[in-house]
Amino acid sequence: MEIFLLADIILASIAAAWLVAATIQDIRKREVANWLNFSLIAIALAARAIASVISWQASYFIYGVAAAALFFGIANVFYYARIFAGGDAKLLIALAAAFATTPQFIANKAGITMLGNINIPFMGVFLLNMLFIGSIYGIVWSVALAIRHFKGFKREFKIISRKMKQKKILFLVLFVLFAIAALSSREAILAVISAMFLFFPYLLIFVKAVENSCMIKDVKPNELTEGDWLFKPIKAGRAVIMPKWEGLNNKEIALIKRAKIKNIRIKQGLPFVPVFLIALLISFFANLLIFLVGLFG
Repeated sequence: MEIFLLADIILASIAAAWLVAATIQDIRKREVANWLNFSLIAIALAARAIASVISWQASYFIYGVAAAALFFGIANVFYYARIFAGGDAKLLIALAAAFATTPQFIANKAGITMLGNINIPFMGVFLLNMLFIGSIYGIVWSVALAIRHFKGFKREFKIISRKMKQKKILFLVLFVLFAIAALSSREAILAVISAMFLFFPYLLIFVKAVENSCMIKDVKPNELTEGDWLFKPIKAGRAVIMPKWEGLNNKEIALIKRAKIKNIRIKQGLPFVPVFLIALLISFFANLLIFLVGLFG
């Protein structure tokens, strides 16, 4: 129906505009304001409710609520697996509310939502594109940081490599065992697994070295915001505030300010919202998984 097509176009335009604003904020401050995420959820559900009332079809609104609920669970998995920060997780829920149904202006366009005989929901296409783009983005950004801060990165890489000496030996043993199994059975998958065991510890060392040498920043107490990650424990009066994945809360920030500490060392993450924006725009035109399957298949 035309009302749903119009609603899809409006939701896509608003979501893209909100993502541009969130991207700018994430790059500048390494955070996404709650008002951006919550307002997008409210607008998406309101638009779906209005379209449902006009068309007398409640399913358009119900799908929005159901998708937001489903992606609330998925976002929490990403959050507690330490893949997403809190702002990223909330943004994923907001996008699910906006794109709970495949936009009519791209439905089945160039097979975007089709994989063989399987119809993939638009948010499924978005997730696949996001994970693929995010992997490349993370590697490129990390390499750029390592080059920019090469001296500090090199020093941290050596320190962490020495600390992980026993783990490297374990992975080397696993590499040898799977390499022998691959040679004896001539199974390609075993060869791939053995190669992963060889390179995985160095990937861990690389990521940790980038975090410790390139993503640490000293800020003043009045510059702290809720969710900032401490680099190491700090003493604020009688309290000892420990680093944690959830970051600082307002009570801890107040304690730090009262303690009159000059500088606080915090750890910054990669600005990941740009990946959301790129993945959404690409998802309007292509499914990268289908493209790769066609390219190599």
